Amino acid sequence: NDIHTTTYCTTTDSGSNFLKAFRVFGVENNDIETEARRCESDDTDSEGCGEGSDGVEFQDASRVLDHDDGFEFQLPKHQKCACHILNLVSSVDAQKALSNEHYKKLYRSVFGKCQALWNKSSRSALAAEAVEAESRFQLLRPNQTRWNSTFMAVDRILQIYKEAGEGALRNICTSRGSKVSVFPLY
Repeated sequence: NDIHTTTYCTTTDSGSNFLKAFRVFGVENNDIETEARRCESDDTDSEGCGEGSDGVEFQDASRVLDHDDGFEFQLPKHQKCACHILNLVSSVDAQKALSNEHYKKLYRSVFGKCQALWNKSSRSALAAEAVEAESRFQLLRPNQTRWNSTFMAVDRILQIYKEAGEGALRNICTSRGSKVSVFPLY
């Protein structure tokens, strides 16, 4: 079973490493051959062609890739992940919303308190145990590399509020020397 006949496309995030790999080795693009043809057709010494001002000489790498040694260098069609793109769009829109002063003030107030809770529970085993004792849950901490991590972390705080009540949040905020003011309902 040949993988090239069974694989229609590959879905990845929009990371520059993936984009470059599919641009260089992908089915749809033959950038190396296109660049070589452009350099051959130009009478003048174009940037990136031939021997440039920095002493770099252009080599036609397509000859190496065209050599069939049983190992294919061609990737299937590339498709960007729709979930990743939507996550990026929502993140950008959330940042644009901070231009509204009322929203910005509310955002900073709420997320400042959330961040203080997340910091306290991640840096102190006693604080993490207090959260678990009050709510039988652990706080989730958002990070940049995990999609929806901020949503899931805030959702966990709301879950604690719904299942354990406002008193549990008050106890978590004031327990073990934590100096987080109590959350008003927003």
